[in-house]
Amino acid sequence: MSPSPVATPAPGPSNSDCSSVIYDMMDCLSYITPGSNDTSPTKVCCGGILSVLQYNPKCVCVGLASTKDMGIEINSTRAHSMPTTCKLPIAAPHCAIPGASAPGASTPGMTPSTH
Repeated sequence: MSPSPVATPAPGPSNSDCSSVIYDMMDCLSYITPGSNDTSPTKVCCGGILSVLQYNPKCVCVGLASTKDMGIEINSTRAHSMPTTCKLPIAAPHCAIPGASAPGASTPGMTPSTH
């Protein structure tokens, strides 16, 4: 008997399913880090986002969430807009990114006030 083909899709992504592709997004960190002076993501970054989206769109969420585990802070506004910024044909799913910061000036009303 021959083994199952490697390309059998998993029912849903887990961190281990996505770990082989989320590193494709590492070139985007300079763009999505708070305080970045980069005005746009690099072509390598956009290509990495596209490969992750083609593999499994939910892996974008896994990758962004893993930045917190690595102690990396990200700008959630820029992170969520990456597919649009890169003009990619695939939209990323909306995913909550724990601990991500959003610049207050560009997202009025998005952050709950505790006053």
